[in-house]
Amino acid sequence: MEPHFHMRNRSDKNGMRQVQLVYHNKGKALKLDSGVKTMSYYWDEENQKLSSRCKDIEQDHDALTKLLRSSKNKLEAIILAYKDEFHIYPPIDYVKEQYFKKAKEIESDKDVKVIMEEWIKSKFVKDKKIYKTILYDLKELYPKAPLYFHMIDKPMFAKLMQLWLSKKIQNSTINKRLLCFKTFLREQHAEGVNKYIEFLTFKTGL
Repeated sequence: MEPHFHMRNRSDKNGMRQVQLVYHNKGKALKLDSGVKTMSYYWDEENQKLSSRCKDIEQDHDALTKLLRSSKNKLEAIILAYKDEFHIYPPIDYVKEQYFKKAKEIESDKDVKVIMEEWIKSKFVKDKKIYKTILYDLKELYPKAPLYFHMIDKPMFAKLMQLWLSKKIQNSTINKRLLCFKTFLREQHAEGVNKYIEFLTFKTGL
């Protein structure tokens, strides 16, 4: 069964309930903490999302939504990789082990902007000008918050593409920027700094 969210029935002392990420296989259920707690009336179980009314309280709706998406993407990646190799859904114990292994990887993740800034200074990097432009774009998207490697996913790429298109630059320039960005991510993956490969699927469609 594909993973889904479920809010616990039990509330904490503040009336908040934990939103769990649930995976079923062979009659067993693995329940994982998504990292999100909220009031029961701010959770839409049917549509699997936080109510927009959550913005009216002292909770960051966008940040919590991103946390939900990140935890689900992580679990789905584990399941998909196993299914691709063995053509069956992975057992509960395997999923649990891999999920917490990835959680530890995320704890040690690096900020893409910081790594790229240092990488550009290397004498081995060619086309420094275009890499500096890409770095500027990333800083424009994430002016204050860090951009970790595990955050380089399809929603993030969609935001980057939207930014590039809004600048009305040539399609060939956009394609060149993506090629260089993927080159950087690929090199960081080879060095063991970037442990995530979703960027390989990115295409501009231009």
